[in-house]
Amino acid sequence: MNTTSTNFDYINNNNLVQIASRSEEFILPCLLLIGTTCNTLTFVVMRRGRMRHSSSCFYMAALAIADTFVLWIGCFNRWLELLEKQRPILACNMCCKLGTFAFFFFADCSVWITVAMTFERYIAVSQPLRASQICTIKRARYILLNIFIIFLLINAHFLWTFHLSLTESHCIPFNHQSLFLKYFTWFDSFKYSFCPFTLLITLNILIIKSLLNARNKNKLLEQQTSTIYNNNNNINNIGIEQIQKANDTVNNIVVKRRLTRLYAKAFVDIC
Repeated sequence: MNTTSTNFDYINNNNLVQIASRSEEFILPCLLLIGTTCNTLTFVVMRRGRMRHSSSCFYMAALAIADTFVLWIGCFNRWLELLEKQRPILACNMCCKLGTFAFFFFADCSVWITVAMTFERYIAVSQPLRASQICTIKRARYILLNIFIIFLLINAHFLWTFHLSLTESHCIPFNHQSLFLKYFTWFDSFKYSFCPFTLLITLNILIIKSLLNARNKNKLLEQQTSTIYNNNNNINNIGIEQIQKANDTVNNIVVKRRLTRLYAKAFVDIC
């Protein structure tokens, strides 16, 4: 009974794996086509006209390039593997080293360019008057150059720690038990996932907080402006009423004086 149940579970799991593989064979080329087209259009648009002088557009153009490399190095080789075709990354030992290095390098750059864009957006929201001075194209180029240099140095070890295994037909480490690779796995998770995720969540929360504060300040300013306007109207109304009362008083005095003169003249005539 247990053997029959185990065989059934194995067949069921095997069917699920086959379904997932078949789905990948269809999904991956779609991702390649759509992703490459959208990234190409993004790069062309971001480098046209006035957008060339915007730091945010510069980041988006660089992100489009990095994402395209990740698509073609990662998705394309995975798609060929599912189709059981010869993969470019396994063409030679140097292709294995460069392919592995390039995938990790562009993946890291893509994530941290997104972090840089989010940080710039936070500055634009929190300090709108100084944003044009802080978020410049020159500073964006400097930050992007630092990102490239840092991850070039961090991921350069793939050029000598990985090699093409002729027996397994895969890119594998020279030494699976290496302490460096063991700890680098944790470090890679930190630099690629945990740290960027934490920064993005924090920056987005700060952006939302800044937007809410700005909206509250605008509401308070509108209320103060409305109160001042109403007070001015009240003062004007009070002033108009006082002027009207004064005019009425003056008119009454003039009328009374005229009546007095008329009465006096009439009295003199009678006498």
